[in-house]
Amino acid sequence: MAYRDHALRWTFRSDTPGSYQLIDPVWFGRSPAPAEGQMRSRYPEDLLRVIVRHESPTGRTLYSPPLELDMTQPEPEASWEAGN
Repeated sequence: MAYRDHALRWTFRSDTPGSYQLIDPVWFGRSPAPAEGQMRSRYPEDLLRVIVRHESPTGRTLYSPPLELDMTQPEPEASWEAGN
């Protein structure tokens, strides 16, 4: 996950079936997310915290820890790999 050119960009594992959501209470709340995508906007805070939610076709739900992007940096990034 990275923030560049006023857009939050992400790529989730394409071999993991199910649906994703991005959760951020400051900027956009809870939003469905494709496995790869972007959301254009200027973020209003110095620190962006995003939680990734993944729900498998069997109903199993995983949440990432809060991913933090330091918006004072020129190209902030954060990553997370879910365990099995």
